[in-house]
Amino acid sequence: MDAVLKRVEADLKAQKVAAKDIKLYIKPQDGACYYVADGKVAGRVDLF
Repeated sequence: MDAVLKRVEADLKAQKVAAKDIKLYIKPQDGACYYVADGKVAGRVDLF
């Protein structure tokens, strides 16, 4: 879980977003973690 959170934080940093609240949605069948940061920014990172 820590590795996935680090990927999400890196993705947010690349978008120049400093988020205080990050919600993660793990979807193993997609091999992805979807996230919403501060209720405004949404994205996706690979699990593996």
